[in-house]
Amino acid sequence: MALHARFARAGLSIATSNAGWEHGPFDGDRGMKLAVKIVPGSSREGIVGWLGASLKIRVRQVPEAGKANQAIRRLLATTLQVPIGHIQIVSGSTSPHKTIEISDADEATIRRRLSAPSG
Repeated sequence: MALHARFARAGLSIATSNAGWEHGPFDGDRGMKLAVKIVPGSSREGIVGWLGASLKIRVRQVPEAGKANQAIRRLLATTLQVPIGHIQIVSGSTSPHKTIEISDADEATIRRRLSAPSG
């Protein structure tokens, strides 16, 4: 059985690159998926930069009761200039390694906004 078929039967999908994208941290059907590495409880808040294939983000909030996750969504929404409802944590809600989905995202705009340092 093909790998794609096995994943489909399990209710999973295999991410494939969209045209013009390198195989990497961005991907998605409804928008963009972004791999992130979070540093909660930091003294400074902001997007640090790329750490391998993940975007490293620092937030002041501690990882309890969803406070750090909400801070990540707020920070990304502000940085990317999109409504907070367009930023969803799709995996890793209790891990420092998360997958974030940004709906209705434009590749060029998101890349440009992420390249501007914020902290």
